[in-house]
Amino acid sequence: MQYTDFLHRKRPTVVPGGLSISPADLSPQLFPYQRDVVAWALRLGKAALFEERGLGKTIQQLEWARVAQQHTQGRVLIACPLAVAHQTIAEARTHLDLGVTYVRTQAEVDVAETPIVITNYDRLLNRHFTPEAFAGIVLDESSILKHYTSATRNYLTQAFAQTPYRLACTATPSPNDIVELGNHSEFLGVMSAGDMLTKFFIRDSNRASTFRLRGHAVKDYWAWVTEWAVCLSRPSDLNPAYSDTGYDLPQLQLLPHRVSVDHTRAWQPDRNGQLPMFLDGAASATAMWGEKRATIADRAAKVADIVAKIPDNEPIIIWHLTDAERDVLKAAVPEAVIVTGSQAPEVKERLLSDFTSGRARIISTKPSIAGFGLNWQHCNQMIFASIDHKFEVFYQALGRCHRYGQTRPVHAHVVYAESEETVLGNLQRKWSQHLAMQQEVIAAMRTSGLAARAWRRDTPDGTRPVVVPEWVRSN
Repeated sequence: MQYTDFLHRKRPTVVPGGLSISPADLSPQLFPYQRDVVAWALRLGKAALFEERGLGKTIQQLEWARVAQQHTQGRVLIACPLAVAHQTIAEARTHLDLGVTYVRTQAEVDVAETPIVITNYDRLLNRHFTPEAFAGIVLDESSILKHYTSATRNYLTQAFAQTPYRLACTATPSPNDIVELGNHSEFLGVMSAGDMLTKFFIRDSNRASTFRLRGHAVKDYWAWVTEWAVCLSRPSDLNPAYSDTGYDLPQLQLLPHRVSVDHTRAWQPDRNGQLPMFLDGAASATAMWGEKRATIADRAAKVADIVAKIPDNEPIIIWHLTDAERDVLKAAVPEAVIVTGSQAPEVKERLLSDFTSGRARIISTKPSIAGFGLNWQHCNQMIFASIDHKFEVFYQALGRCHRYGQTRPVHAHVVYAESEETVLGNLQRKWSQHLAMQQEVIAAMRTSGLAARAWRRDTPDGTRPVVVPEWVRSN
């Protein structure tokens, strides 16, 4: 045995456990790139689709569920964020002539008229279902799971560990979110998050509680990820022959609105005896939330002023982060429909659907409630009444309107206190890093995995160059 053969045998590999199907045998309602992805995911049996917003993850997961169900003759469960279920049911009926039933408990599953059923994450994670009853499981907007407790995520992984067909779909995780990639790998039964860290990563001695890729493992790590996941920002990422026509995002106008603050509030000695000159809402979590409490009335007044300047026929989304902000905004913008976490699921779904259908013009809610999965292309005006350091939450909230299929420029008003200037700058920095990393990872994907079939460029010695993202290289 050659030494190179020995090394290749030591690489972790993903063994396909699904069914073989030609992309040509899938629904013609799917675009060619979508059929390629679905056929690949069905062959694996357990796969992740990391695709940009608006690339049609819903129709892909529905077609995947349809074929998996026909093959297994068992039931397939789709789990999704609140209020997305009925949107998915409508898309299944319209585009695939496929019946999907909304269910709340296992008892409703047992009497459902369709073998494909759908529910929301809260009901699934409250253990209202029998995992053993399903031959397939789809996690729509699977990155939302990071916002639940580790015990909840562990339950989901363990409950569906024996389910033969598993699919996870999301526009994220960000390529540098090591833990979330590990969570996806673990749910799919590819490798546990702990084993992934042990095999490919070392602790970063310069930053506590962080990991970085081992220098010699970079190539193998990304090759391994692309064995079970596909990452797309546009169709041509998969095959240069696929047209990107219609996949140019509309213009996004980020409109900052700075609210002045009284910096004399900072003139108190800190615990080191130093006297700050200016307020800094990013100095600590305590400082950030303290500034939010201190500036809440002024920020709400600015939101009301922005709403008043938007034409009366335009839908508006108002995003807030805290219950206190919600209450002040309710008084400032009384015509807004308020969606809260404490409302019954049926009430939340009805209110969200009212905004989707146009029955409600203005909606005010948290990104944790409505920031994932919903298609609100009918709206191109949103107002962030509050911001924090969580880029993914901000990015996903933007994606409710700023996505493929939106025909108008999107206006995202960002209201922030003068003392939160650093927080806004941090979000902008993370966005730039996200875009750069996404393109670097897609470039790496083209040397292995599904995209390599079309992008392969063999060298004379039979090897293929690997594009290594700069940000993951060890120093």
